[in-house]
Amino acid sequence: GKGPVFDKWISKLMMLSTKSCTLVKPDVKNGDSLDIRPYCKVKVIPGGNLNDSAFLSGIVFHKNVSHKSMAREILNPRIMLLSGGIEYTRTENRIASLNTLLEQETKYLQIHVTKITKLKPDILIVGKSVSRKAQELLLQTNI
Repeated sequence: GKGPVFDKWISKLMMLSTKSCTLVKPDVKNGDSLDIRPYCKVKVIPGGNLNDSAFLSGIVFHKNVSHKSMAREILNPRIMLLSGGIEYTRTENRIASLNTLLEQETKYLQIHVTKITKLKPDILIVGKSVSRKAQELLLQTNI
């Protein structure tokens, strides 16, 4: 072999791979591939050691909070997924005062944040961008 450290890593990876093969059950009758590789991902996080290696079932992602005062850890959170963004799109070729535009934007974002708040999510994951004003409104509601 290539030494005791190499052998320990091989043993750990074999254990994790076996667990993946045991727990991931593609539905081949309904069109899933028998090959489980599309359903499993190996994520390497720099700086870890052998004991940090683990099998996690479910969806895993890494994302920072958008504001430093937002909670970084929430036990049993209510998660809301939003495919679009939360921003106000101004209409082109229309003359309006800056104050009017700012008022319209604020009101529009307040309406959207109120709708989101009524569903009481702890975490909001957004597919597109969120305006600074919307982030501030969400922060005030502890989302």
